[in-house]
Formats: sequence, structure tokens, C-alpha cells
Amino acid sequence: RDGHSYGIDAAELALVRETLQKADHYDIRLPIVLVADAGHEQSTWRVEGPEECAVVSAVLGRPEREPRDRLFLYAPHVAELRRKLPTATTCM
Repeated sequence: RDGHSYGIDAAELALVRETLQKADHYDIRLPIVLVADAGHEQSTWRVEGPEECAVVSAVLGRPEREPRDRLFLYAPHVAELRRKLPTATTCM
């Protein structure tokens, strides 16, 4: 938004594109933002957006039963996601 460029690895873009096609989605905001959610007892992170949730679920091997606009992740899931998509995700 502010004009700065942000580099995302080509292999990660390919994985995101493949996942979107399988989930029948075609548009996504990158990087995928993982927002710390202080409203829970444990360390919880939130992903918002139907496309973003579909990609995160697929990358983590957690198939979606139904499309959702919000997904909550715990620290082990965030660590795995950041290992698989280090440049296509960012934490706030």
C-alpha cells in the first residue's frame, strides 16, 4: 500500500497458485497476514479471508469442511506454515 516492494519466493508463489486452483479460488492478498489474537488463553494467530484460509488449510494439510472467512492457528501450526511459506506469510 505504501509503495514498498515485497519479495516472495517463486516456489512459494507456485505452491499458492496450485493450492488456489485446487480450491477453486483465483484471487488472494499476499503476503498472507497472521495476526496475533490476544482474546484466547493460548498463543493464537488469526488468518482472515476465504482465499487465505483455503491456502493455509491446504498447506497445513487441514482440509476445509466448508469455506470460512476466519481461521485460528496455534503456535505449532504457525511454525509449520512459516517453514513452508516464509516469504508468502508475515506475522503481526
